[in-house]
Amino acid sequence: MADLIEQGAGQIRNAVMELRNMSDMRKITDALVMVNSIENQADDIFDSSIERLFEMEPDAKEVIKRREIYQVMEIVTDKCEDATNVIESIIIKYA
Repeated sequence: MADLIEQGAGQIRNAVMELRNMSDMRKITDALVMVNSIENQADDIFDSSIERLFEMEPDAKEVIKRREIYQVMEIVTDKCEDATNVIESIIIKYA
């Protein structure tokens, strides 16, 4: 999930950099689509990680710690998607 977060942040950076001149809308929209795809992948990984955690980890403390980490990472990917929604509304407003 950390790799997906890094990829999502990179795509957001690319989109924001293109917002400065808005000359290549295709680059912006491609970055936004990629972030949405990354967020969907992260959701799948989160679901399978939680499932595997409860199946394989016998220590309740460890389950709680890891679940919390997974949840925070999943929230980060959701926030990346929220950022793409803001960028999209900027495009619509100023296009």
